[in-house]
Amino acid sequence: MNGKIDTKDLCLKIHKFFSKLPKYKMSDIKNAQQKNPEILGGVYVMFEEGETYHGYPRITRIGTHQADKKTAPDTPSKKQSVWKRMMQHYGNVNSLLGRKDGSIFRKNIGIAMLNKSKDPYVEAWLFDRTTPANREKYDSDKTKVPFNKAKQDDIEKKVSSYIRNKISFVVVPINSRKKRHDFEYGLISAICQAFDFIPSKNWLGNFNDKEKIQQSHMWVANGIDDNPLTDVEFEEIKRFCKLFK
Repeated sequence: MNGKIDTKDLCLKIHKFFSKLPKYKMSDIKNAQQKNPEILGGVYVMFEEGETYHGYPRITRIGTHQADKKTAPDTPSKKQSVWKRMMQHYGNVNSLLGRKDGSIFRKNIGIAMLNKSKDPYVEAWLFDRTTPANREKYDSDKTKVPFNKAKQDDIEKKVSSYIRNKISFVVVPINSRKKRHDFEYGLISAICQAFDFIPSKNWLGNFNDKEKIQQSHMWVANGIDDNPLTDVEFEEIKRFCKLFK
């Protein structure tokens, strides 16, 4: 990245630290919640099977929850917890269905899958169908690729299968809203500003044509140009991680 300082040393320290922590998958979430009932807020760090960085599992996504960063309460409710957010990414408990309009991570994986297969349905997949007005606007435009419920569900199932089979994560427990978002962006920038932080040639994200994903080599678009995590902040993250039971 032009004009940026190479954060390789910090990036390596971050990977080395998180690689040693217990990693969770969808099937572990309920048990982790029960063992840590006081932990509602957090930054999640994701790893993807097949991706490595200097011999450690490569981090391919970092995120948090409560999208309304300015007005959200400092300590989240159970309905807004980091665990709830993880389940939105993994999909429905009793099926492979999910909702890409409630998870930009799911949407981005679907984009990559459709681009990889050169499927023009990506136009319909990109459109947010959350509101009736949005759905009517898209469906009434005859120049658009038609929405197909069966195809949409099939893509959602493939996305769920990919995440459940390929993605594991750790959580940095942080109930402070401001610190969550500061540390989220600090970690992202510290990692993706390392000059040698590159994906494997088989990484699915290579097929996502969003500029920021291509630049970051992660499933993220925000935070890549922020100030990297400081050493003091990194030590604080280490202390937070000790709160897990």
